[in-house]
Amino acid sequence: MSNFYEAVGGEQTFRAIVHEFYKQVPEDDILGPMYPAEDLDGAEDRLRWFLAQYWGGPQEFNEKRGHPRLRMRHAQFTIDEAGRDRWLQLMSNALEKISPEQLPNEYRAAIWEHMERVANMLINAPSGGHGEMHPGMHPGMGTSSGQGMTPETIPHGTSPESSTSSKPNEHSGS
Repeated sequence: MSNFYEAVGGEQTFRAIVHEFYKQVPEDDILGPMYPAEDLDGAEDRLRWFLAQYWGGPQEFNEKRGHPRLRMRHAQFTIDEAGRDRWLQLMSNALEKISPEQLPNEYRAAIWEHMERVANMLINAPSGGHGEMHPGMHPGMGTSSGQGMTPETIPHGTSPESSTSSKPNEHSGS
């Protein structure tokens, strides 16, 4: 029995998704300012490690960065609905670049559901302030605790939509 990570092609698939996403970031007027050019490769690595770990792959994110604490790690950025929508648009563009043979639709849908859930969870500001640093904050600081996310294990051949274990506990508030 394989888990979700293995069923979708493991490292190769997640590397492709994340790379396609980050190819768009530098020129984006909303997301670009959030990613210093000198750390773009590092940001790409961190997202790939996180997604791989979440979906049942190597625990590289925890080993190198500790607990994900997503809200805390993103608290330094003002993330409004426009920022969320742009992030989701670039991620949608990235997923479209991955063939259905490499990422079958039922797995693509599970990944997309996760992306939407996390993007919504990270909104921390009213509309109009996307991409700015919070006053008094610098990279690495944060004030909100993150939501613990455990790796997913969906048996190969099982539809992710039918698995109740594919949805982490929802987190509300900051």
